[in-house]
Parts: sequence; C-alpha cells; structure tokens
Amino acid sequence: MTKEEIITHIKELCAERHWTYYRLAKESDIAYSTISTMFSKTVAPSIPTLSRLRY
Repeated sequence: MTKEEIITHIKELCAERHWTYYRLAKESDIAYSTISTMFSKTVAPSIPTLSRLRY
C-alpha cells in the first residue's frame, strides 16, 4: 500500500465512524498535531502510529 492509500483509508474509516481527526487523536492517544501533519502533508504514519490507530 502506498502512503496515499493508507491516508485515504484512514480518512474513509473516520468518515464511516463519523469521527473528527480530533476524536481519532483522542481514541488512539496520539497527538492531534501528529494526525494533522499526517493528513495535511500526506506523511505516511510509522508502524507504531498505525498500531495505535488500530489500522
């Protein structure tokens, strides 16, 4: 999977659950700034971050 596909998939999961990125950050115990950077700059999340997101 490419980083763009991973980010798109995470966005789709948020939409399905009606979660904001803030809620995603809270639920996964990841800083909101990390989530925001991941989406705004299309930075692929690290393996530990994916694990915390329950990807």
